[in-house]
Amino acid sequence: MLKTNIKVSSITNLTDARYFAAREVRWMGFCLDENAENYIPPHIFKAIVEWVDGPQIVGEFGLMPAAAIRNTAADLGLKIVQLDFLAGVNVAQDLAGEFEIIKEIVVEPASDEATLAAWMEQFASFCDYFILDFEKNNFSKNDLESGAPVSMNFLKQIFQKFKCLLAIRESAENMEWLTDALRPHGLSLRGGGEEKTGFKSFDNLDEIFEKLELEDA
Repeated sequence: MLKTNIKVSSITNLTDARYFAAREVRWMGFCLDENAENYIPPHIFKAIVEWVDGPQIVGEFGLMPAAAIRNTAADLGLKIVQLDFLAGVNVAQDLAGEFEIIKEIVVEPASDEATLAAWMEQFASFCDYFILDFEKNNFSKNDLESGAPVSMNFLKQIFQKFKCLLAIRESAENMEWLTDALRPHGLSLRGGGEEKTGFKSFDNLDEIFEKLELEDA
């Protein structure tokens, strides 16, 4: 059992899907936006998902309009959808009540605490979870400790108020430290391509999951 919830984004192959299912992640996300880099066609999505048992399946929809999200989610039997950082409140409001909604929030160099807090408050009535993404702009544990662009105290308050998943690219030791220090609702990790069909090294991820495993009582 893991000490925190894990969501994995951008799954594109069965090798990843089986690995993360065995690691007992809570959510497994697949990009269903045709204009996105990690797009996975519905027939491949279905072929992978039918082999996976355990994780809740998330459709990652980028900037697609609410009607298109609704139609695709219905065709694929999805109950959870993820919206891009730039997706508007109107999209979340339109889908609220039909699906669980995960909203991505990308932290940028010019971000400030007041703006981030206000942005999350705006979506809070319609979204079940947030992903607070420090990964896309390469922020590190050292940046957070230095208060750039937001402070550790701010993050602790945000994580107490909202169900947030922390996305940051760090070593296994630092991921464990951030999880213990900030107490987010969970962590957001990413899938990746295979080295060849059916084969991939998971050494780095193994280290992270080993750090996050609870010791047997």
